[in-house]
Amino acid sequence: CRATTQLKATLTPKARQRSGQVTKFKSLASKGVRIITQEFPNKCKMRLNALPLLTCIALGSSMAYDAGLDQRRGPPNRFQAQRMQRESLGRRAENVLHESESETRRTLQESKNAQLRRDLLVNYDRGSYPWEYAWNSSGTEKREGVPVELGINFHKVYSVDVTNSAADLVVWVRQRWVDPRLAWDPESYDGVDKTWFWIGGGGGAAGEMSEIWTPDLELWNLEESLSRSLVDTHAQVTSDGEVYWSRPGHIKPVCKFDGLDEFPFDSLECTMEIGSWGFSGLYLRPIKMGGEGVSIGGSDTAGEAYAEYSLSGVTCEEHLYPPYPGAPEEDWPVMFYHLTFKRAWQPYARGYITLQIILNLAAFTCFWLPPHIGERMSLSITSMLAAVASELVVSSNLPPASEVTWVAKFSLVSLVYAALALFESAAVIYFYYHTGSSITPKWFTKLKNKVSGDCNGMLNKVKEKRKSDQDNGNGEDDDDASTGSPRDEFKENEEAQTFQRGLKEPSSFVQSPASMNGKESQETSVNFNLDDDESMDDESQLRNRRRTMMKRGSLQNHQDFSFHRRISGSFRKGVKTILGRDADDFKNAEEMENNLRWQKVAGSIDNIARVLFPATYVIFLAIVFGRSNTGLL
Repeated sequence: CRATTQLKATLTPKARQRSGQVTKFKSLASKGVRIITQEFPNKCKMRLNALPLLTCIALGSSMAYDAGLDQRRGPPNRFQAQRMQRESLGRRAENVLHESESETRRTLQESKNAQLRRDLLVNYDRGSYPWEYAWNSSGTEKREGVPVELGINFHKVYSVDVTNSAADLVVWVRQRWVDPRLAWDPESYDGVDKTWFWIGGGGGAAGEMSEIWTPDLELWNLEESLSRSLVDTHAQVTSDGEVYWSRPGHIKPVCKFDGLDEFPFDSLECTMEIGSWGFSGLYLRPIKMGGEGVSIGGSDTAGEAYAEYSLSGVTCEEHLYPPYPGAPEEDWPVMFYHLTFKRAWQPYARGYITLQIILNLAAFTCFWLPPHIGERMSLSITSMLAAVASELVVSSNLPPASEVTWVAKFSLVSLVYAALALFESAAVIYFYYHTGSSITPKWFTKLKNKVSGDCNGMLNKVKEKRKSDQDNGNGEDDDDASTGSPRDEFKENEEAQTFQRGLKEPSSFVQSPASMNGKESQETSVNFNLDDDESMDDESQLRNRRRTMMKRGSLQNHQDFSFHRRISGSFRKGVKTILGRDADDFKNAEEMENNLRWQKVAGSIDNIARVLFPATYVIFLAIVFGRSNTGLL
């Protein structure tokens, strides 16, 4: 400073008049000296001694050139060259002065910010808050807590786990509140109106690395705490004590999903609940930031692409839980965030629903296949197994719950149609190869006859006993009437009734095969009439019945032998063509006739199934897709 002052004193008035640049250098030098002496009166030599040194160099150079002008009288061209050199040197000196002034201001500002931070944190307790400030500034008789503005920007849907009822979202969580202990006067710190403090370890007093107090807002229905899922960042503090804290990261709520019954055409709804965990509304009161409290996107990287779920809507709601009976003044305010996730249903429609429809239609094609082809049953079984496999794959994406979803209904009905197609094929094949006169099993017929015979025998025994009791009661002599024991009489009556039941069946009809020349078939019927003459004794009736049964059996064997011996050639070929079976498959003409009748039944079942199954399935598809949220119908 002294060197600059001495240099200014050596400038003569004559030199200042002849050179305008010297005057300019003088003003710049005076300005630099004024800045130095005002801002750093006691530290000029320690910190900013380079500025006056550069100023002296510039002024000294200018004076040397001016002195040379007074002593030398060179040609004009030389004078012009020296003038140009002097102007260039002046410009360089001016740039140096401007850079030095900017550096001075910057150094001053940094030092003021550091001083401000030190002053604000003196005797500052990060684990407490002056609640009386909030109570006094509420403006109402009822004491209310610190209003903490909360806003969440939803950046992207990371994942939605329906099986575990959880979601994971990429968000930016923003909070704003006022801390009166962090307010200051910007004029006292050379206009510094903003500073930053580090907050680490999450919100509340648990943050070991935090420099200031933060509210302990937490996700109530959490899978992971916000202190772990969000990033530690700086909080911005303004001169009026307002703190703005923004953190990026993940938020992982445990959801009570609603709308899953329309899977895969569903829009899932999940609600997040955020509030203070340790302080009631008397101390902390979360409110919507900016009146909305929510935003979506905000950057070019926000949103989803090639994802199963997308965020279709978010709404924010302030909710107030009533106080506990023990603390009637302390209610519990929270923030509800209602999220709506839209599922991409197209992959399920292509990979499962369309496949299931094709499998059912493939199962219906077996109605057009002849019953004697073995692939008919194989096709029905394959279609049903494929439907079961598809159901297992889709079920793995759903929780094992009692609620019935759309896809469960669709799968169940499709599986029923595949099973009915399988049962229809089994019934048609059974009727196609059946040769009996009825579909009643033989064991059931025998069981029924045995039960009926036992019942009739017991009734006859009861009747005879009543009759004998009446005869004895009337005083009649019954010595001659009862020649045997009652057990023997019951056995004889039972045997007689059994023979009567077996022999009083409809007459046997045996149809002989057609002749090789295509003539009409001859019919031979043999009727065996029972001798119902009551005058004959029981022994004679028994002999006649046995003789009749022997004749009937020998005639039947003869006809079976004649049937297999006589059919050959074109007749055998005709049987193969009409019935689809060889003549050797039948024991007699009656079985062949029965089989022809049952084949007509099988054909009728196929004709009905060809119309009924596809028509009802199409109606079912129209109803089930019309009620879904696909918009296809």
